[in-house]
Amino acid sequence: MNNTINKPKLAVLENDLIKITFQYNPDMIAKVKTLLFTGRDGRWNPEKKFWRVDIDTKSIYLLRSWGFEISNELLNLEKKLLNPVKEFQPIKIEGLKKELYPFQNEGVAFIESRNGRVLLADSMGLGKTIQALAYLQLHPELRPAIVICPASLKLNWQREIETTITKRNKTEVLSGRNGADNPLPESDIYVINYDILFYWVEKLNILNLKIVIIDEAHFIKNRTKKRTKAVQALCKNIPNILALTGTPIVNRPVEMFNAINLVSPSIFPNFFRFASRYCNATRSRFGWDFNGSSNTEELHEKLTCPKLFLFYKQA
Repeated sequence: MNNTINKPKLAVLENDLIKITFQYNPDMIAKVKTLLFTGRDGRWNPEKKFWRVDIDTKSIYLLRSWGFEISNELLNLEKKLLNPVKEFQPIKIEGLKKELYPFQNEGVAFIESRNGRVLLADSMGLGKTIQALAYLQLHPELRPAIVICPASLKLNWQREIETTITKRNKTEVLSGRNGADNPLPESDIYVINYDILFYWVEKLNILNLKIVIIDEAHFIKNRTKKRTKAVQALCKNIPNILALTGTPIVNRPVEMFNAINLVSPSIFPNFFRFASRYCNATRSRFGWDFNGSSNTEELHEKLTCPKLFLFYKQA
């Protein structure tokens, strides 16, 4: 008599991935390998005997069709992915000097729902700045804070801070490339431009910053630029990151990787995997070319599902 107990086919949500367990079956293994996986670690865990794949509606549908039992938590997430929440309950922000439009209040509520880690990609003119400042007003404990922006916008940010928020809004605009030589003035909110950030990073890291606002986040689209590396070094251990841009992709998918990776590194933790899947990465005698695009419908689904911390509104 065969006393072997078959392992049930289970799919559960675990650490932003689908964890899959089943009795050894070569045909099922081949099927699971067709599901998308862009994580840093291996798809198969040989020690704990389970598989893992990315979360998307197609994977959940296929697992169900293959006879897997889908956990309630994963089923609830599937409902959210298929019917993403478009609106959020209004949020009250005491002491804000300016009145938010309903869609701006919705944006602040969205930031709040994502624990202050958001790529806010509203169209130009819809008020990304005031939404970020409203979030600072809502959370005065998130100080010191810093705003990184183009040099031409530094004084605008200083003015907007002073005319918008009332809680812990003492602002210092940093200038020059001698950050290592001069003492850092005490402040609640610092404003600095991309081109000099490299010279201030070491001193700024000592401040124990609580939140970083990255304005015009498409400025860090090139991963080899000094400005990008400086932003990455500053954000490494920061709990709250708001990336603002009306143009998350200027020309090609590769340009969005850095901003998304800063906000939520678990989504696309590995650049080469991302580039291979979505940038049609090709290798020539001159090196790798990541300037193409591939699997764009799949990428769009990932970018517009709630768990990716992205928020888009059109003008």
